[in-house]
Amino acid sequence: MEKARFDLLFWLYSAGQTLAAPVLLLKKWRRFRARGDAYEWDLKRWICNFESQNSDSTKNVGNALAGPHLVLVAMGFAETRLAARLTELLRVARPELRVTWAIRNLEAARQGGAIPTKNEGQNLAPFPFDHFLAVRLWRKRVRPDAVVFIERFAFPLLARELHNHGVRVGAVAARSRGGGNSVYRRWLLQAFDLLALRSHSEREKLGPVSDSTRVLVTGTLKFWPQLPPLEPQKMSELMRWLSQNPNRPLLAAGSTQPGDETWIFEAFAPLREQFGAQLLLAPRQSERAGEVEALCAARGWTVSRRSQSLKPIPQKMTGEATSNPCDVLLLDTLGELTHAYGACLAAFVGGTISGTGHNVLEPVAHGIPVFFGPKPGTFAAEQEMCESAGAGFRVQTPAELSRGFERAILDPKWRAEIAEKARELNAHGALARDASVAAILEMLDETP
Repeated sequence: MEKARFDLLFWLYSAGQTLAAPVLLLKKWRRFRARGDAYEWDLKRWICNFESQNSDSTKNVGNALAGPHLVLVAMGFAETRLAARLTELLRVARPELRVTWAIRNLEAARQGGAIPTKNEGQNLAPFPFDHFLAVRLWRKRVRPDAVVFIERFAFPLLARELHNHGVRVGAVAARSRGGGNSVYRRWLLQAFDLLALRSHSEREKLGPVSDSTRVLVTGTLKFWPQLPPLEPQKMSELMRWLSQNPNRPLLAAGSTQPGDETWIFEAFAPLREQFGAQLLLAPRQSERAGEVEALCAARGWTVSRRSQSLKPIPQKMTGEATSNPCDVLLLDTLGELTHAYGACLAAFVGGTISGTGHNVLEPVAHGIPVFFGPKPGTFAAEQEMCESAGAGFRVQTPAELSRGFERAILDPKWRAEIAEKARELNAHGALARDASVAAILEMLDETP
């Protein structure tokens, strides 16, 4: 009886979404236009055509392999990196496994270097709009045996469409928004065979679930015990750009959002004056680079943009670090911030002043102190792990951040202690990764 009611809810939700489409699409267009998320208007997410790194036809995805067809769902380049890591481990355990990545923002994943550029046999599919026509076409064209969402999983029409047609549905490193025990929430969660959550607090927010849903706390996948690959030439160029002034302490502010920079600049200004410090600044949206450069210029600070360093240099390179008096290194490229943190003494992660937060574990991969603002956002679990390990620090004011950065400049013994704590913390990353892989494999074993 409950199944029939949930099936009816699927069609009622779909009908309501269709009738309200003009207003909803207008609101969505206005919201995403402001954020610059052009992928929300990608036609591929309606027609659901495959892309592939194979030269063969993708009509039958992975037809050379006999194993079940698993689709890993990723939102952008960061989640696609996680998909790549999971795929590598899954294929070691099950060489016959067919794996497709369904990516919402294909262009960002490419620009960030998360999608292989060589013919490495990885099939790609667009992530469909959560509309009943798009998800039905997607299911028929992709033909998955199991679908696993990475982190975000609240896509009701896709999840219910898959569940209603016998496809196993799971989520790893899942982030729960809670929601009580509403009919809508039960309707969504009943579609899942597996929910592998980031933390115990996420489990508490999730609340009661169906007996048919396996719920685990496997941990976060945001650790980087092994840094994502970067082309050797690009890595060399990045390190050369970062080491232009080896005698000036380099501090980082990564994934900053509008409003963060004023706060960060207030903390950085006295360190620039007293120690000649430089700031590595990486806006979350690279399109904001011009705006951020103007903010620096208004303070009289000189800027070196990473994108401009990629242009050919006419003079002969000597291989030695070149002198450049710039105050701010503006990282306006995708996929390099994770590696750039390694050249810094300490880092602040943006989106924690007024936004929803970003990954605080990327600096930890390099063993440097990480600071974050007063807002936990969606990375509360990762922030708590850093604080508990003594490798991360919440700051409430620019003055507190300035004092933390100052200690990183003056106290090498403290930095060494932080590095040791970071190594211990990073060990949890391998445990979470292995637990997530084991959960996916167990779900696959239950696939008819």
